Amino acid sequence: MRIGFDVSQTADSMAGCGVFAAELFKALITEGLDDTFIPYPVFSGYRSAAYRQALRPEVPNVDARLHDLDWAAVNAGWDQTDRRHQFLGEPDIVHSNSFGCPSDLGVPLVYTVYDLSPVEHPEFHTEANRLACFNGLFEASVQADHFLAISKFSRDRFLHWFPHVAASDVTIVYPAARFTAVGDDGDAREVLDRLDLVSGSFWLAVGTVEPRKNYGTLIDAYARLVAERPDSLPLCIVGQAGWKETPVGQRALELGLADRVTVTGFLPDEDLAVLYRHTFGLVFPSHYEGFGLPVIEALASGAPVIASRTSSLPEVVGDAGLLVAPDDPEALTAAMRRLSDDGSLRARLKDASLTQAAEFSWQGAARRTLDVYHHVQKRP
Repeated sequence: MRIGFDVSQTADSMAGCGVFAAELFKALITEGLDDTFIPYPVFSGYRSAAYRQALRPEVPNVDARLHDLDWAAVNAGWDQTDRRHQFLGEPDIVHSNSFGCPSDLGVPLVYTVYDLSPVEHPEFHTEANRLACFNGLFEASVQADHFLAISKFSRDRFLHWFPHVAASDVTIVYPAARFTAVGDDGDAREVLDRLDLVSGSFWLAVGTVEPRKNYGTLIDAYARLVAERPDSLPLCIVGQAGWKETPVGQRALELGLADRVTVTGFLPDEDLAVLYRHTFGLVFPSHYEGFGLPVIEALASGAPVIASRTSSLPEVVGDAGLLVAPDDPEALTAAMRRLSDDGSLRARLKDASLTQAAEFSWQGAARRTLDVYHHVQKRP
């Protein structure tokens, strides 16, 4: 089978959609050795000028011809309709991973459903982003042949809002972690020194700085903790700037926490892996998630986790973390205090984290996805 695969969101600094596409694609090409994969560095309406940086594995079963086209040609190929199938490498099936839903492909379309926040929480989006995501979801609901949902929560919410989609056409394919609890100590020392952090002695928060991630509540909860305990561990926040959010560094400055809160911006994977392995604990008070990659990556790194008791996060955390209401800073402070005071609890969560993370794997996700491809292709 020739499988066209959307890697358009892997071209820039990757957020969750890009990570999902990149890691699933890498697993697919190792699990599907009898298939040919065609990565699409731009996809439908999602087009980055940095498209040539999109994922392009140099292996025999990957046909990356579109990466070699110039900007005008790669755009013109998507904008035409009469020869689009030829331009796309004559795929037997196409998989969208960027909310875009192209029409007139002439082959079955599989569509990844990340979350329904554009529908359920429009306040977390710019209007342009909300419209683009909603339009993609709606168009997919009437055009796509099968859907991958990244959690049971996302599957349930998608079927709620788009009841004309058959439940049998939505398959759960969980993401997994990119990192493990094992790493190079030399690399760790360099990263921690550069960020002025001490192993095992800092709180960590990871995610794009946008309202959905709830950094305001996190800063307020941390301020309460510091007021109670001036010797509290520092807080490190990792995430690129998003939208509609006051810079977290400014909020920390207003609360007199500038010397206790490190805001790194985007970090490469190798740096982020070090922070997961060496943090005292991850704090993830997000209002709404389709899955929650920082949570599974912290668990796989052996880090204790405090997360919101909402959306998909209980699925991901299981019994391996503490869950709190996302709109309750006092509860978040109490959870951080409890983890600080109870060494046996922290040890238990560290052990449980590795067991929970082992339930999720990219190889398993790839096998499940390949089953979907072959099922869809065989349909009459």
